Amino acid sequence: MKYSIIIPVYNTSKYLNKCIKSAINQDYDNIEIIIVNDGSTDDSLDIIKKYTKKYKNITLIDQKNKGLSVARNEGIKKATGDYFLLLDSDDFIEYNLVSTLNNYVKEKPDLIRFQLRTTDEDGNLISEYHEKGFDLTNGSTGFELITNYKYVEVSTLYLYKTSYYKKNKFSFMPGVIHEDYGLIPLVIDKAKTILSIDYIGYNYLQRNISLSHVDNYTNTKNKTFDVLKQYENLMKYNGSKYYKSYISNCVIIRSKDLNKDDKKRYISKLKELKAFDNMIDDTVLRKVKKGLYKIIYR
Repeated sequence: MKYSIIIPVYNTSKYLNKCIKSAINQDYDNIEIIIVNDGSTDDSLDIIKKYTKKYKNITLIDQKNKGLSVARNEGIKKATGDYFLLLDSDDFIEYNLVSTLNNYVKEKPDLIRFQLRTTDEDGNLISEYHEKGFDLTNGSTGFELITNYKYVEVSTLYLYKTSYYKKNKFSFMPGVIHEDYGLIPLVIDKAKTILSIDYIGYNYLQRNISLSHVDNYTNTKNKTFDVLKQYENLMKYNGSKYYKSYISNCVIIRSKDLNKDDKKRYISKLKELKAFDNMIDDTVLRKVKKGLYKIIYR
């Protein structure tokens, strides 16, 4: 079985060596590493070229800055592995991630989900996640189980069957900030076969300063309305009730970070899209929650 590891890079030279080495040093041989330099202005490209000269299994795609979504899409297009992983260039993976996942691909599932730990820049552990795994099932059932997890839409926590992904013509939406939300729920729900394992294979670095942690209203507003834009696209697919409920809950709760005028405009759009109607109310607790949401957001 061949695996592809796709690493989009933009100005992360401080962390890049550790990231690339974690892919190179896997205890599994049949791996290709595809690194997409997305117009970095620091010395990231020089670091990447150092590795491409030394390792034949590393492919470099050097492009103008087009954003993370496009960089991931370009890397996936070039993937020739039976399965592929996404690795952000400031994070790193465990040395046995691929070999561990290889133990679960006998039945060729469309997706395999694994777990992560979060650390700070000094290497201190912030949190670990040991969610209960589940055996092979279909996407809609898998989605119901995964919605108990905190990180359902994080793209880096999945092993993707390349043929499944490309056959469905999945792609990350360009020009948005929270691109994982706009694709991963769809990839999960459409899967014919998915399983989840209780194994921490991914190390997420919570940087002191990053796009996802910039504390300013403009970024918050843009991110929130990006989620709304992607919600419209996600709802074009008639997925399971758990899929619809999850993406609706996500888009509704985002409104809490908006100011009064923006929130009013945002809620108006949610009502137009019938987001509140898509919330599951099959238990007493969910009925109460749905009712309260409708009252609160009125």
